Amino acid sequence: MRSLLCITALLGIAASGAAQNQRKGDATAFVAIAEAEIAQLHDGITFARWMGTRGKSERWEYRTPEIVPTEPHPECLVLVKTEALPSGAKVVRALSFFPPRVPTPAVFPLARGSRLIGECVLAMVRVEAEASTPEAGHSLEEAVRRYRDPAAKGMRGAEIVSGYDTKPGLSEDAPGELVRGPVAFVRARLPMVQALEHATCCVLRTYRYLPIERAQFHQALSLAGADIGLSGKLAKLYEQVFESANPSGGTSPPGNTSWQGSLVPLLRRWLSFLKSASPAIRAAGLLAADRLLDAAGDAGDVPGWPQQQGERSELQRLGAAFELNEFEGDYYYARNWEKQARALDPNGAIGKMAVIGPLARGSCRPWTHDFFRHVIRDGQRLLANGLDSPTAAQVHFMVADAYSDIVAIAGGDSGPNGEYDPKQFKNEAGTARIRALEHYRAGLSQDNTSENAKDAWRQAWRLAAGLLPAERYVCFGD
Repeated sequence: MRSLLCITALLGIAASGAAQNQRKGDATAFVAIAEAEIAQLHDGITFARWMGTRGKSERWEYRTPEIVPTEPHPECLVLVKTEALPSGAKVVRALSFFPPRVPTPAVFPLARGSRLIGECVLAMVRVEAEASTPEAGHSLEEAVRRYRDPAAKGMRGAEIVSGYDTKPGLSEDAPGELVRGPVAFVRARLPMVQALEHATCCVLRTYRYLPIERAQFHQALSLAGADIGLSGKLAKLYEQVFESANPSGGTSPPGNTSWQGSLVPLLRRWLSFLKSASPAIRAAGLLAADRLLDAAGDAGDVPGWPQQQGERSELQRLGAAFELNEFEGDYYYARNWEKQARALDPNGAIGKMAVIGPLARGSCRPWTHDFFRHVIRDGQRLLANGLDSPTAAQVHFMVADAYSDIVAIAGGDSGPNGEYDPKQFKNEAGTARIRALEHYRAGLSQDNTSENAKDAWRQAWRLAAGLLPAERYVCFGD
């Protein structure tokens, strides 16, 4: 009996030793794979160069970037390779290539298709390995722990993470996962990836058009020709409101709310001045009031704003119209003063500004979910009637973005809540891509240095390369 116990113990020790050796072999192989791929990030290798050195000798699977509603998908392409560690455990590596940085100046890209794809830069690497037991997972995690210090590998500025994830399987909420868990992983990306994701964010792109409405307020205020005392106070109030709603540096709105007590009294004086004014003056004054009230709505709690149904607020008594936001339960300003200004001066400078405003801000209200079609119609009408060069450039970008939305939807970007059926847009995609590129080219010929121009270049590059562009004018549905 004692001999049997000894033999069993010896077998257990041998099995334990074999398991340890197996884990060491897996860890060594895992580190070698991660190290080989991460080292490429330091070189900033292009896809054309990668294909020349490795693409013809290694077998990789080509994948298009995962489409995630409401999130940017800026990659050009993803290469995936599946192998086995010494133990037989699956290990998968993924290389993500991204478009090059915007040139200065942002000259319209002339190349097409594969030539542009060849310019894409390897900027993100992911390696995942199966870890069937916690011991295996922790062994792999410990082996790659040193990659948490990018500087130690000559990767200053890169973001590198490693770890052991006990996830039970692939998640529908996290497309792009490589291995059904649990897994050990290493992920590395260059700063350009985060910068590109940030730059292609729809909200940020809309934010960059805010200076248009700011300029429109001051231009409309000037055209109204009011007494300098009244117009000066309104201009000062607007700047306080605008800064409160859109603080410089991207920080949270400051606590200064001194402007709030002046809003309703000044608007009351302003609207009283407009009562006896000519249609052109009244149009200018109403547009200025519209831009002021809209900016105030973005700045937080506003005195006079409606709070509940059945009670007319001070701003409503002044003539401002509001509608209930059924999703949030609060009220939003319905831009009726902008509509009145457009009706009073349909062919003049104010009428044009009243059209450009909704296109710039990208708000779906009060349009239907196909807001991009309204942008195309109104934007092309503005361009046909003539605009100054700086304004024309921005309108070209807006119309191009609207055409790009059609391309994106047809390619599978079905909106934040799946509002659109891609099949219904398939026949439009080819023409929409051509029209978008035409408008991006026209806009970049007049403006190739602004942030909006850089956004336009990114969109034009993706379209010219045959990739899906980011969406801008798609709207949330039910």
